[in-house]
Amino acid sequence: MEEITLGVETRAERGKGAARRLRRTGKVPGIFYGPKSTATPIAVDRKDFAAHVANLEGSHLIRFESPAADLQKRVALVREVQHHPVTGGILHVDFYEVDLTQRLQVTVPL
Repeated sequence: MEEITLGVETRAERGKGAARRLRRTGKVPGIFYGPKSTATPIAVDRKDFAAHVANLEGSHLIRFESPAADLQKRVALVREVQHHPVTGGILHVDFYEVDLTQRLQVTVPL
């Protein structure tokens, strides 16, 4: 399975207004969560995400590059990408943490 490196940063603000301000600066709000960790709100650069991740087919592991030490050693899969209904722009991204020592079963729609 291919691994992709993506730069992320943690964000302190939550809510609709904070997400809109974040999108105006060229970033996409997201959430990083998993079965053994708490949900961490993150921000991803829109251009980097669109260039590296958004148009890929299949499952690819994503390794985070972050100034926060707790996110640097994490690996994730893209769980969901929400798009704007009119413009098609990326609104929100969900990343699901993967434990590389255990099996993971996923459902893929055809």
